[in-house]
Amino acid sequence: MVTAAAVDSPVFTHLKGLTVSVKENVFKTASDKSAADEPVLQGPSLADMIDKATASMKTKKFDEAVPIWEQLIDIKPGDAYFIQQLTLATYKLEKPDAITANKKAYSILEKLKPLTSIDTETLGMAGAIHKNLYKLTGDKSYLEKSLRFYERGYYIANDYYNGINAAFLYWKMAAEALDKEQTQFYKMQAVHIDKQVIDICNDLKAQEDYSKSAEREWVTNTLAEAYFGLDDVNALNNIL
Repeated sequence: MVTAAAVDSPVFTHLKGLTVSVKENVFKTASDKSAADEPVLQGPSLADMIDKATASMKTKKFDEAVPIWEQLIDIKPGDAYFIQQLTLATYKLEKPDAITANKKAYSILEKLKPLTSIDTETLGMAGAIHKNLYKLTGDKSYLEKSLRFYERGYYIANDYYNGINAAFLYWKMAAEALDKEQTQFYKMQAVHIDKQVIDICNDLKAQEDYSKSAEREWVTNTLAEAYFGLDDVNALNNIL
């Protein structure tokens, strides 16, 4: 997950040398699934299938993970986690090509109704897919759709991942604006969200159990991106 194509967080667009962690809610293990919910299966258990798919995702063997997530969805068609993981594996696989893969991934995610969803993970994935399509095609409509998904995910739950991506896209919109008024508006939005994201991340860092949190690296990377956006060199140097 170190290449620009593989990392969804915009911090890696600007800052080199940062390590990558996996978000706590992205690659779960079978222990996160209730055994009581498992149907009786012939062959590998549901838990074994989840563990195998998760291990393949962590080693970026998305071609191995995709068919397992597909099987799991056949077993439990409405499972949001399985649908999200198949979505992620599909666009990371980039086959037969990146554009097709991202469009297919979104068609999978549509089962979770991202246009009306209030789930931050679903909204973050929808934002990432459309951001990818913007990078791949240059079509600004994808940029605008990505921003809407990220911004909604941010405001619904004060979610720093969606928030930092929304701020990044506002900076991008400002850079591409056609007039001074638009540029100023987008910059104001970006600054506003960057500052709020910093507050969210610092609140997380102040929590008693933060030292044990699996999200510490994500919080640090998010703070770095926010300080970079605000051009706060001193604060940026203090956390790197």
